[in-house]
Amino acid sequence: MKRGVLLLVLFVIFLLTSTSLLAVDFSFGIKGGVNAAMLNEEPDLPYQNTFNVGFSAGVFGSVLLADWFSIDPSILFTLKGNTAGFAFNKPTPDFDYVEGNEIIRLGYFEIPVLFKFYPSFDMYPDMYHRTLLPPDVRINLFIGPYVGILSFVNYHASDDVRIYIRESLGYEPGGDFEDFKTLDYGMVFGVGIDYRQFLAEFSISIAFKTVDTIDIQRTRSNLVITLMVGYRILGGYYDI
Repeated sequence: MKRGVLLLVLFVIFLLTSTSLLAVDFSFGIKGGVNAAMLNEEPDLPYQNTFNVGFSAGVFGSVLLADWFSIDPSILFTLKGNTAGFAFNKPTPDFDYVEGNEIIRLGYFEIPVLFKFYPSFDMYPDMYHRTLLPPDVRINLFIGPYVGILSFVNYHASDDVRIYIRESLGYEPGGDFEDFKTLDYGMVFGVGIDYRQFLAEFSISIAFKTVDTIDIQRTRSNLVITLMVGYRILGGYYDI
């Protein structure tokens, strides 16, 4: 997997440094927004996972290879994590009642590479007429891989929850950096809108590996829903 990460990083560097030598349109900008993140767990356990509200922000490039297709690499900082709510009446013989939260916040530096597909005005004029969109508003669908490097961990759990996790779930709760894997990777997909220098994106990212280094008798992987807006500082309005 380390070789795959290296190849992805080299691919991004190649895209960002070679466009001046190629007959393609290139733009560069900033984007950021809010997200809702949680840990997708298998198998399900008798507590309620809920989304943490976080953010994602960074820089992006866009290489327009055809009227209908571009490749958009980004470098982002993304806040992920989970809130697990515990509220049990006598969950085990050792407890009369357990109530509290386990809150995990994980910060990643991420490199997603999005492959964007634009149904242009000329290709689908009926769609644009039905949605009342002018030609310079461009809808896109995108999908692509991402890799992330863990940069910080913040962990909080009430005393009752810590005891319950330790004695009933069978592992030591903790928020040390070493308790979570440094590398995260997965897939991103979503829909976006471009208007001249501006863009908006709604995306879902799903991780392909568990976040834990310790044995907790189950797998937990990142799931993030993100809404971002951006502005192209260099280039960006393609008269297509």
